[in-house]
Amino acid sequence: SKQRAIGPSDLSSPCSRKLVYQILGVPRASGNQVNLYSYVGTGLHRQLQDACDRHPDRWLTEFPVSVPVTEQVAITGHGDAYDRETFSVVDWKSRGASKPSAGTRDKHHTQLLVYALGLILQGHRVDHCAVVYIPRNGHLTDIEVDSRPFDHDAAERLLRRYEALLAAAAAGPSVLPMLPVVDDCTFCGWWKPGSDDLAAGCPGANPKDLSA
Repeated sequence: SKQRAIGPSDLSSPCSRKLVYQILGVPRASGNQVNLYSYVGTGLHRQLQDACDRHPDRWLTEFPVSVPVTEQVAITGHGDAYDRETFSVVDWKSRGASKPSAGTRDKHHTQLLVYALGLILQGHRVDHCAVVYIPRNGHLTDIEVDSRPFDHDAAERLLRRYEALLAAAAAGPSVLPMLPVVDDCTFCGWWKPGSDDLAAGCPGANPKDLSA
């Protein structure tokens, strides 16, 4: 909840205005709240890291990445795991009773593109990106692995999008009304239903519906 810099998970958001809010350092309308889902997920990540670290010849865990976007800006973060046997970058996701939607799955894979690029820059081979969905209340048989081939072109498009948003943000808060808004509001720190002042918060993708 204290993170301010744009990270791999942030870039998975399809909402340009949300990302520019973060680039500009605009105070969050929702304050500094702790997401308990993320808190529980952090504990799960630590257990999985411990399990993988028992097999260091196969697994690389909590690896740092730094992917340059411009001469001044790089995306930094830590990936969950890399499987040397299958050349796969892996991201652990805890979930509730329902399975993630297709749109959510695509967002999660967008996040993995940055980790994959970071590994490649370090000299690793990456063939696959795998999101592992682990139910918070379930069994081993309920774990689902969504593995896809690494898409280098999609990764390049992601970096160019970020570069374009950095250029837009250089104009300051005056650019906010001109940025496209996509329905990614639920966990957005700048979502403020009914707001008519973008400097204070965004009314959302469907302001009439959300503020009713």
